[in-house]
Amino acid sequence: MTVSRLTFRPGLRRRFASLSGCALIALSACVPTTPADTRPTLPEPGNDTCSARSVANLIGQNESMLVAVTGRRDPVRIIRPGRPVTMDYIETRLNIELSDAGIVERMTCG
Repeated sequence: MTVSRLTFRPGLRRRFASLSGCALIALSACVPTTPADTRPTLPEPGNDTCSARSVANLIGQNESMLVAVTGRRDPVRIIRPGRPVTMDYIETRLNIELSDAGIVERMTCG
């Protein structure tokens, strides 16, 4: 049993190596990226049943600024990353979502 060996013409090996290098570089650009969060930061004006727009100035602020919403008549829920959240829906409840750093990122009703 004989094993044949591939032989390349002169210069073909160099061309093959450069093409394979280009292919690796092109494939490295295909790494998937994490999609940006495209959820709205506030409810639409017609769906603002919890008056989130009245405290919209808190988006981007530290959670220590949430004292402004403690005097509200309607319920408020502060949602921290990784914490469990109930699935019940109360249309007048203001949900305030915080980042890992404690920054207000988003407000929704429910």
